[in-house]
Amino acid sequence: MMRRNDRGRWWDCKVFSGETVVSQHKLLAMDILMPKRLVDGKKKNPQIKWGALKGDKVEVFSNKVLEGRHISICEDTNQLWDEMAEKVTRAAKETLGMTTGNKNGQKESWWWNEEVQLKVREKQQRFREFASCTEITERARLKTKYKEAKREAKKTVSEAKTKAYKEMYKRLETKEGEHAMFKIAKARERKRQDLGVVKFIKGEDGHVLVKENEIKDRWQTYFHDLFNKSDYLEQDGGNTTNTGTA
Repeated sequence: MMRRNDRGRWWDCKVFSGETVVSQHKLLAMDILMPKRLVDGKKKNPQIKWGALKGDKVEVFSNKVLEGRHISICEDTNQLWDEMAEKVTRAAKETLGMTTGNKNGQKESWWWNEEVQLKVREKQQRFREFASCTEITERARLKTKYKEAKREAKKTVSEAKTKAYKEMYKRLETKEGEHAMFKIAKARERKRQDLGVVKFIKGEDGHVLVKENEIKDRWQTYFHDLFNKSDYLEQDGGNTTNTGTA
């Protein structure tokens, strides 16, 4: 089945009638012109790498924020707040850097450090050199270098993850770590929930319900009344009228 306005896109239709089946089940072959759909470039949204704010970068960031600090008497609090926010953002961009803005998938990078970054960049550079080389002898040498860089990067990543997990387990033994663990669990639970769920609904008395259990009970009562309200008939002079739900 084809739309009438698409007839110019298909031609050279052939039907293979070898099978003893009805016409709509016979094999059909044709040439179809499929237009390539242009995909709009996704808007990039670079963000500050706040996860890198640790170690020596904490002191560097603090110094940049406090650099050039002066006490000014300003009646407009909004202007004062905007200036302070701009200074903090500028210092964070210079110290921590920005992401590329590509969201091809959320990658686990909380254990990432500068040593891992250098090893990964070296591996990528070795691969580019190996892929662009066409001379057989030189290509074999570059392939060996790439494998060595890949092995080193894998080892560095493993060591960084092991160290980061050990530090995380130590933090979990403290009160602050326990509190952070519950915050992560709550955040994951919120992400798991359906975005289209109704968070606020009015009860039978007209008051707004905000608690999850009360909202569920209200929906249960609503649908129970909606689907279980029986029709009733009124007799009026021999005429029967249905005044219930349809």
